[in-house]
Amino acid sequence: MIQIDPEILKPFASKYIWWKTPDEAVTMPERVIAQVMNIGDYSNVQLLAAQVGDEILREVLKYAEAGQFNERSWTYWHYRLGLSSVGNVPPCLCGNSRDLQVQAPHEYIAARTATSLARAS
Repeated sequence: MIQIDPEILKPFASKYIWWKTPDEAVTMPERVIAQVMNIGDYSNVQLLAAQVGDEILREVLKYAEAGQFNERSWTYWHYRLGLSSVGNVPPCLCGNSRDLQVQAPHEYIAARTATSLARAS
């Protein structure tokens, strides 16, 4: 479990973990941080990163549960935190059964591109 002052996370908890009280939400700091990383607005993401630091953000991403991140956020944070290079982002466990299949990065990108092109036509 990440050790962080719960008071730092309470403002984020009240906005991004709306189904719990802030006091309940901060008992799971990883969940609050992941939620801000996934759906936070720019200013909240920047504030969170400044307050908790990149090492904690890396830990949250490294141990994220399936469905905690969408594809866009998953990819962004891997690049932003220096965990992946272009074209080498690990497959996202984003909650969609199609996405839960582990594929090599080039197979994953090819499948996503084919799906996107099919939708565009």
